[in-house]
Amino acid sequence: MLRDKNHQFREFQNTCRQRGMILVEHPTKINGTIRYPYQSWCYGTHGCHVSTPHVGRPGHSTHQDINRSELGLYEIRSYVWRDVVWVNMNNKAPAFVDAMQNAIQQWAEFAPATLPRR
Repeated sequence: MLRDKNHQFREFQNTCRQRGMILVEHPTKINGTIRYPYQSWCYGTHGCHVSTPHVGRPGHSTHQDINRSELGLYEIRSYVWRDVVWVNMNNKAPAFVDAMQNAIQQWAEFAPATLPRR
């Protein structure tokens, strides 16, 4: 889980798309990109794949068979409600607002809920 440059919470699988290895081992501040330490593939805070150093050959960071737009991090569904991040690992589950409609209505009288950022 991280906040992107627009301060929006985003959740991703913590694995590099090249070899499936762990990207971030410990809580840390992300400054600019998430970098896989072994091959140096880099991902932006929006999950997009931004860099593949030396993928073509030393000194060349592009290759005809590498399409960065298809190699971003896998994003996990989430929703922020009442300052709690709700994470949903099941892409077939209903949207948070639909699944939690009764709870949202019950809590509405206690304080106006700000609808989440996504």
